[in-house]
Amino acid sequence: KAEIRATHFTVGRLSGEIYRRRPLVFGNACTSAGSIAADASRDWGIVHAFPQIITQAGAVAYVGTFARVNEGLAVEFAASFYQYLLGQGMPIAKALWQVKADYDAAGGADPSWLFYCLYGDPLTTFTV
Repeated sequence: KAEIRATHFTVGRLSGEIYRRRPLVFGNACTSAGSIAADASRDWGIVHAFPQIITQAGAVAYVGTFARVNEGLAVEFAASFYQYLLGQGMPIAKALWQVKADYDAAGGADPSWLFYCLYGDPLTTFTV
């Protein structure tokens, strides 16, 4: 019988895993590229930027959003992004730009596609 336990991730715990693998981290959630206020009693009230923490821990790049995004659009955005990034071999910034250009050309009413941003080397490519 499998046991499920609540686990808290810490920067130290994530750092080792991220540093070894050097991944692209795609934070496809509302305000995933925003800042988080630290626990003042533990971290002296410092505000941490999640993308900065992840990239300093060793991620090659971080893609996130700086505002709320529509869930349906987020799923479609990610699928298109990975198609350009992995399917067509585009550099990460060009893949992100191309998805945004596609949404712009489609002229939809939901502006969530504008909220995606990249932290990392824009010329990074990935191979499958």
